[in-house]
Amino acid sequence: MAQIKDIRDRIKGIRDTQKITKAMKSMSLVRLQRAEVRALQSRPFIYAITDIVAHLKHDSIYFKGNRSKDALFVIFTSDRGLCGAFNDNLMKEARMKIKQQEQIGASRLILVGTKAIQHFSAKEFDVYSNYSHLPADPTASLSNLVMNDCKKLFIEGKVGRVYLIYNNFKSKLRYEIKTKEMLPLPQITTRYREGILPLFEYEPEKQRVVDSIVEMFLESTVFHSFLDL
Repeated sequence: MAQIKDIRDRIKGIRDTQKITKAMKSMSLVRLQRAEVRALQSRPFIYAITDIVAHLKHDSIYFKGNRSKDALFVIFTSDRGLCGAFNDNLMKEARMKIKQQEQIGASRLILVGTKAIQHFSAKEFDVYSNYSHLPADPTASLSNLVMNDCKKLFIEGKVGRVYLIYNNFKSKLRYEIKTKEMLPLPQITTRYREGILPLFEYEPEKQRVVDSIVEMFLESTVFHSFLDL
């Protein structure tokens, strides 16, 4: 009789677990759908601001760069696991990029997400800052902290390149690891013979307009990386 009771208890326990996992699955699906909407809605703006920045010409460190051979890698992972190769493949890619950079100069890291912090916490890596316990809904204030770290190292000449490494959302079943160079700012080289150059009129003066556009570009680029988490 005791064995029958144990079996019944085990059946009850399994059924209770199934109810919990079903509820967790439903919650995860809702969060995934919300994240998908946020990620897709942000893309028209980031594409537009990138296109504007790419056509700007300005005599500043953001466009010209500096003499440093070192690079900063901002690595975005999740705080939790149970997501297959979502984090593992990205960290392998990041390690490969860091190894390639060794042939040019040193690497510094900004780590976003507990998984990245755990993986790159060894002494062999030069970690400048890290951010964990990420909110379910990314905030501009958090992404601006990361962006300000990037700006500081670049403007001070401590790094010559800033790269963002993150999972770019394609569909619910597919992510693509992306390495995006954020600084120096992208530029398009256009010759007069190949087409009509874009004409910009600045109001107020050019310096203030360019500064505002650059700041907006940097903020939105980092925030976009958070939305794909």
